Amino acid sequence: MMNERELVKGFLSEYQITAKRSLGQNFLCSEEFLLKIVQDLPDTATEAFELGAGLGSLTNQLVNQFSTLTAVEIDQRLLPILAERFRNTEKVRIIEGDILTYPWLDLDINNPNTVLFANLPYYITQPALERIVLELGSIPELRFVLQKEAVERIMAPPRTKAYGPLNVLLDLVYETKQLCVIPGQAFYPPPKVRSSLIRLRLKSPHPLRESSRRKAFMDLLKLVFNQRRKQLNSSFKLLSLSEENLAPELWALRAKRAEDLSPKEYLELFEALEELQIL
Repeated sequence: MMNERELVKGFLSEYQITAKRSLGQNFLCSEEFLLKIVQDLPDTATEAFELGAGLGSLTNQLVNQFSTLTAVEIDQRLLPILAERFRNTEKVRIIEGDILTYPWLDLDINNPNTVLFANLPYYITQPALERIVLELGSIPELRFVLQKEAVERIMAPPRTKAYGPLNVLLDLVYETKQLCVIPGQAFYPPPKVRSSLIRLRLKSPHPLRESSRRKAFMDLLKLVFNQRRKQLNSSFKLLSLSEENLAPELWALRAKRAEDLSPKEYLELFEALEELQIL
């Protein structure tokens, strides 16, 4: 029996396909790391949602773990391979779609029984994660394979250059843990960089359960971080905030810069703006 790496090479050869750098195509084909991705899943997990199914290497692991599986892939060349590979099971639903634009809410996967999996190319990590967090807030667990540098950026603490709106939102909504580092040799073709497997578990409770509040909160964060070189006083003026309508501890934040505030302070400011009906 061929191992996963041999299967990946065989599919590419048979279908005369080469990996597209423009899509960040490096196919994870190490059984060791594929198994790590599906270890210690929540007891309630019955449905899987996979973004970027590729040649079905992870899909093949997930189909043994879940009752139903939705696999999304943007590359039309790979869809016949996925259809052939999983032709003998009714568990797998294969969809052509772009992570950044597909109407996920039409798929009925935004529920507490779902685990979301994705191997995200570096160039779409930030916008893809932002969309996932804003729109799929009922999925209790997310597992991502990301370039290690991207993981370091999204886990950056306050008062660092990489700290930004997504860091703040992730900190408030999820417990984030890096599960392992994946070497380039685990992929085909092998990239020149290392990747990381991270797990995001929804905090229970967390203060931003409603999608509309998460989006409004992100709007506030972007407003502030768009002027990150200035003190918050500039943003306060845009929001028509004054010493009269803010608590003293929040008014004092105007002397700080965007990267200086903790997620908790941003949440307190957001809740004050909600009370003032500014957002």
